[in-house]
Amino acid sequence: MNKFITLALIAMSAIPMAAAGTDHLTGANFKAQLPDLNYSATGYADATSINPDFTYEGESGAKYLFNQMVSDGSSWWALSWANWPEPQGYVTVTESAGYLTSMQIKVNDGLWPAESFRIYLSNEPILTEDDIRDCVEMYLEKSADYKWEADGLYRYFRVGTSQEYISDLEVSYSETAPAIKAKTPTIDCWDKTPEGTVWINTQTSGALLHITTFINSEEAETTVSESSSFSMKVPGVPGDNVKIEAYASMEGYEDSEVATMEFTVEKPVCPQPVCDYWGDVWPGAQLVYTSDVEGAYMTYIYGYTDWNDRSWESEMLTADFPVTITVPGDVLPGDVFYVIATAHAEGYADSSESEKYLSVISTVLDAPSASIQSGTEVKAGTELTLYRPKNASAIHYVVNDGEEVTVEDEFAHIVISEDCSISTWATGEAPFTPSETVMLSYTVEKFNPWTDVLTPSLFCTDESLYNGTDMLDVNYVSKATTVDYVYHGALWIYNSTDWLFYLSKEGSILYNNSKYNRINRIKIDSDVFGGSSCYILFSDAPVTEITEDMKNWDFDGPRLRIGKADGSDYGYDEWIDLQAIGEINGYDVTDMPYFAVWRFGQNGNTPRIVVDYEENPNVGVNTIDIEESTKSAIYTINGIRVDSDNLTPGIYIRKSAGKAEKFIVR
Repeated sequence: MNKFITLALIAMSAIPMAAAGTDHLTGANFKAQLPDLNYSATGYADATSINPDFTYEGESGAKYLFNQMVSDGSSWWALSWANWPEPQGYVTVTESAGYLTSMQIKVNDGLWPAESFRIYLSNEPILTEDDIRDCVEMYLEKSADYKWEADGLYRYFRVGTSQEYISDLEVSYSETAPAIKAKTPTIDCWDKTPEGTVWINTQTSGALLHITTFINSEEAETTVSESSSFSMKVPGVPGDNVKIEAYASMEGYEDSEVATMEFTVEKPVCPQPVCDYWGDVWPGAQLVYTSDVEGAYMTYIYGYTDWNDRSWESEMLTADFPVTITVPGDVLPGDVFYVIATAHAEGYADSSESEKYLSVISTVLDAPSASIQSGTEVKAGTELTLYRPKNASAIHYVVNDGEEVTVEDEFAHIVISEDCSISTWATGEAPFTPSETVMLSYTVEKFNPWTDVLTPSLFCTDESLYNGTDMLDVNYVSKATTVDYVYHGALWIYNSTDWLFYLSKEGSILYNNSKYNRINRIKIDSDVFGGSSCYILFSDAPVTEITEDMKNWDFDGPRLRIGKADGSDYGYDEWIDLQAIGEINGYDVTDMPYFAVWRFGQNGNTPRIVVDYEENPNVGVNTIDIEESTKSAIYTINGIRVDSDNLTPGIYIRKSAGKAEKFIVR
């Protein structure tokens, strides 16, 4: 039988007993009896001073086995071979001097005293781990000075230690059994209905429990439990007066005091009405309440309110389960519909109130929402997501007056490859009616021949260098504008498709080191984390490095903060139109041809920077090889030859007889 019981230490008055002796297990006594042991240890991890197991005989005649002992001469602790060199071990009695009457562990002050020491008590030697199963387990608490006085008949003990220094273990024995009274049982009952349980326990391990039950003052049952722990269902029926008496007995012990509990058996509480409906309601929606109790019925009120002046409430109603409640037809979106219900049944106490408050919504569905704000200019190939609204079963959309598309998933995905106008609406099952149709429009970004689109791969194609660590000095010369761009900084690959200027690396900077013409507008694409910012500075001359002054919060030059963080002047993916801005911090930026970009905070990285200059007609012609013939040829502004019969609107260069001239197709 498993007799592990954790006992609270209770101070007891001393009981006169026949003396058998008291032992003091101290370092000094060990030295006197066992002078050949090694006593040179200065700490529990001092492996060079560890001794094998040894036995010490006390003045009482009891013998104690130590599993590994280290001592500095005044303190000791035990170490288990199995856990060496961890300081976990024990001392155990191998030969008893009689019945244990008291025990106290004394520790040196200031050496991390334990909150408690665990001890095992038995009437048989505790020599193996299996022996512990039949022991009484308790803790000697620090708050009680680690002291125990006999509250049972025990002859053997084992004390475990962790890393605590024990200066003296004081153990007293008696040759005759002390007069000890069994512990008075405790009686507990938290649920006093016929479904409840009565718990009866005594802390005297192995004691018998004698239990007598009275119902309405009449003895109903007497039970003797061979276990020190006993439970039974609450006797009687609702309304009965129940009294339970219990005492403990054990051979060699005096009988305990009699414990008593008296109470009136209560009716079981009827379960609350059950309504599995959750979420929003609308006019005509139905809520169904049920109960598992046969013959139960429900009393309830229901109503609605807008928490202002408009409200309505029913009278108190009664109905057998199941109960169906219909939401009135005059509720309005934004109202709160509520039901307050109580369940009743014969033989049961009334249930607690069930309260349900539900938001009233319109049966007209919301329109689908879009992942990109309507009117946004996007890259070709950008994916737009339409989100199905709550309670809808399908998303419908039409792109550029094409065929209607119906998607029953939660999302509809549309790839934008050209300027488009999208009409979209949602439908659902009754009672929900279709949403309004909303119009979305998007334009695909188009660049002039004198617009440069800067990406990391233009500066460096060696993927191994995109490690976010190495600081590179790389440049790119635009074929369209002949502008020389310089990037000093680290490169990084966020995923297989996003190669980034790693502006988060301290000292990273991207700038143009030559000019084409004044900058009309510029934009910086979104950073992959979306929470940080970067700076962009405009200038009349190349900005080849970032000075400490330019980093300051109060820098008053022509600088803007770009990002999604609070306080940014412009967002990522947003055009910065210098011609519309005019001035930044008092500086006229309309004619400035130079810029520099660097980080503002962590994760301020970008996969692309787009610079749109004012057209410079003097750039581009020199890149064309003039043919030595009288036949005319047509080239784009970038020097690409095109067929004269298939010209689209734009600026072209015509060459004939060694001469070049620019013309515009409208």
